[in-house]
Amino acid sequence: MAFGGFFGGGGSNDSSSSSSDNSSSTPSSSISTSSPFSSGPSAQPPSEIRQKIQSALALQASVENAKFLIQKVNENCFEHCIPAPGSNLSAKESSCLSSCMEKYIEAWNLTSRTYNARLHRDSLAQGGPGLAGQSKELF
Repeated sequence: MAFGGFFGGGGSNDSSSSSSDNSSSTPSSSISTSSPFSSGPSAQPPSEIRQKIQSALALQASVENAKFLIQKVNENCFEHCIPAPGSNLSAKESSCLSSCMEKYIEAWNLTSRTYNARLHRDSLAQGGPGLAGQSKELF
């Protein structure tokens, strides 16, 4: 099936890829085409749009932080615990990896909590609303 069917376009012109079910090439009438930024009676207030964007950005930042943490754990713990990679892990290597990952993640979470607390304190000192409820640990 061609991607055009997913996005409301026509199916593939290639006769070898046609199927007996052509319902995927017609756009569904239940899909809303209105944008949250459009004006009109169903337009969302700017504060609601801002909140949705902030939530999406916070989620994206959390995902990026988790990816970075996993990459660093893999780099540091693997190099430290597995001097000669083989086809399987010894009990000592497995124990070392578990311990290393726990320590690395705990250090990450402590650093994150401390950083968020400082941001909150600095925001309150400047008369801002603070960062109430935004301190999230990754694991």
